[in-house]
Amino acid sequence: MYTFKIKNKDGKVQEYNHINKVYYGHKGVLEYNLENEEIFNHHYSVGYDLHLYSDTNAFTISKSEISIIEVIKEN
Repeated sequence: MYTFKIKNKDGKVQEYNHINKVYYGHKGVLEYNLENEEIFNHHYSVGYDLHLYSDTNAFTISKSEISIIEVIKEN
């Protein structure tokens, strides 16, 4: 699982823990469904809304809010 730290354009950081699935892109044009090691190895774009999933939560982060995406492997 992974922790995402998303820095918004105001410099504030929001943390999302225990993420095991990521989706982003434009439906039917350019889509990414990431799981396992793909989550860590992927080069993310801040030009799309980011959808993060854990076993108990689902988050959508608007592309207009994303400045920096940090991905950390959890132990």
